[in-house]
Amino acid sequence: MNRTPKGVLRQLKASAVRSAKFVVPALAVLAVVVAGARIKGWPILPFVQASGPEYDPADWCREHGVPESLCTLCHPELKEKLLWCNEHGLPEALCTLCHPELANRFVMCTEHNMPDSYCTICNVSSEPGDLPDWCGEHGVPESLCTLCNPALESPVCPEHQVPETLCTVCRPELAEQFPTCAAHGLPPAFCPVCRRSYVAGGTARGTGPPLLPKGAESVELCRLDLPLVKLPSPKTRADAGIELAPVETQPLGRTLSCNAVADFNQNRYAAVRPRVEGIVRQIRTDVGTTVRGGDLLAVIDSASLGEARAEYLSARALLDLAHKHWQRLQTLAERQIVPGKTLIDAETRFTEARINVSRARQRLRNLGLSASEIEAVEKNQDTSSLLSITAPLDGVVVRRQVATGEAVQPTSELFAVADLRTMWVYLQLYEDDVNEVRMGQRITFLVGGDTQHEYRGTVTWISPEVDPHTRTVRVRAEVDNADGQLRAGMYGTGRIEIEPPRPSLVVPRLAVQWHEGAPVVFVQKAEDLFEPRRVDLGRKQGPWWEVTAGVKLDERVATTGSFLLKTELQKGSIGAGCCE
Repeated sequence: MNRTPKGVLRQLKASAVRSAKFVVPALAVLAVVVAGARIKGWPILPFVQASGPEYDPADWCREHGVPESLCTLCHPELKEKLLWCNEHGLPEALCTLCHPELANRFVMCTEHNMPDSYCTICNVSSEPGDLPDWCGEHGVPESLCTLCNPALESPVCPEHQVPETLCTVCRPELAEQFPTCAAHGLPPAFCPVCRRSYVAGGTARGTGPPLLPKGAESVELCRLDLPLVKLPSPKTRADAGIELAPVETQPLGRTLSCNAVADFNQNRYAAVRPRVEGIVRQIRTDVGTTVRGGDLLAVIDSASLGEARAEYLSARALLDLAHKHWQRLQTLAERQIVPGKTLIDAETRFTEARINVSRARQRLRNLGLSASEIEAVEKNQDTSSLLSITAPLDGVVVRRQVATGEAVQPTSELFAVADLRTMWVYLQLYEDDVNEVRMGQRITFLVGGDTQHEYRGTVTWISPEVDPHTRTVRVRAEVDNADGQLRAGMYGTGRIEIEPPRPSLVVPRLAVQWHEGAPVVFVQKAEDLFEPRRVDLGRKQGPWWEVTAGVKLDERVATTGSFLLKTELQKGSIGAGCCE
């Protein structure tokens, strides 16, 4: 053995080298174990960051680094029993943001100062219900959302003009957690250039779809951020034929739409028939002529009418004779010159004559003569065979089916007269819809193509039966036709007003385009810049479409030509497309 100073030094050096071969690996293993305690899901030994007088080794969740009696991740039923911190979304007994003195008792996320397994920024869940510290409206943690909590003090990133704690460009690790806009990579609710559509549209908080963390978003939510569409120049818009219209308010109500057909108002309609057989001698009117009740329409030559008039005159003459004979015998009977039997016979013949006159008069009535005309027959001793056909009501001659010289029968229709000031509309409703219809409800009947005419009225009848072939129910309405443009047999669309109109925010129907299965409108931000906005649509009425979220009053949206802007959502710029 070498005992010299140099020999001793060489031996110590060799011993240290041999010891290092065992000590260094041991220290490395210890470092890995300690570092592993910081990773979610690694078993954490009780002596790692678990200290203090209140620590109970038997009450410790090694997986999540908190007491087992407070671990709602292992025991979800504890959520209903523990006092909850609604501000930060975890049990009050674990909230190190509200109680910093608890930080030395748990395994902590040193970056966000929350228990490691309960940090909503580091641990993203796939279910919205498991995101207690998350602002679904603005897509950031609630504890960092300066829009919901203006009192939160956070320095602003001078380069990107967003709170420093939310700058996903300067801190790329946040971009892996927060939803960001496609154009600038910033949280959409905080991006100063292209804010999320319903935020820019002024929608009330909570009415839009939630912005979830990345990994928790559905397919639809992942595609909510749409890039701006910029034209090469302001002149391009005019060249492409892109027109604009303001967002405005219109009274819209809830209606039922169905097929409908117009018909004459049968309460103001008359088919004119002669009631005698004969030959048409004169036609005094034509189709389309406006007539008044009693106006002459035609003259019929009827032999049976002449016979009826002569019979009536004969019956009147016999009645007068029987009456005079009865009166003379009555005077003689009072003087007892004639027997009573003769007086009774005269009275019987007088009664029979009166009956014959009544029968003859009724026959004339049946042939169409009025009381005044029958009196004229007697006064003028008229036995003419000519019958005047007159209008039964005020209206328009809508049909003529006779010509001069034509033989007619009592049942032949000569003319049809209708009062066109009102018309009937028959609506065909499905069984499921008819229960919402009531008598007196207002209806609108629309006919025509691009230039539709509207006729308004009320429901007057609801059929008590269902058509066995079409499974629809007929509903009748009486509509105003003051201009006389509505014609029987016209088909159109009937709209029954179920709820009265109320002011609603609307855009022209031409402004609504569909992108990835969702409605989109293009809001003009500058002469050559358009912002695509996803909108929520309501009722559709006429040229308007109600918008319940996504735009503000008086904003200008693209209408005609908006489909060209839609194509730019898949292309770079409109100058490279068909509008150059």
